[in-house]
Amino acid sequence: MQSYYKILTKLATSKGVNLKQAFVKAGVRDSTYYRAKRLGHDLRYETAKQVYDFIDQDAEKKEKAERR
Repeated sequence: MQSYYKILTKLATSKGVNLKQAFVKAGVRDSTYYRAKRLGHDLRYETAKQVYDFIDQDAEKKEKAERR
């Protein structure tokens, strides 16, 4: 089973989104990002979902803008 951080990393890479910026823009402190990245601490489900939803919505907005 993959950690939430690894799942978010793969999603952000595939959508072309900077993961640290996604954390901050989703309302999650950047210290949470660094703890997950450097120390290997996994995220809580609610935190991961918050960032996941932001990345998904941000990518959708970018796709709509490109279609115009």
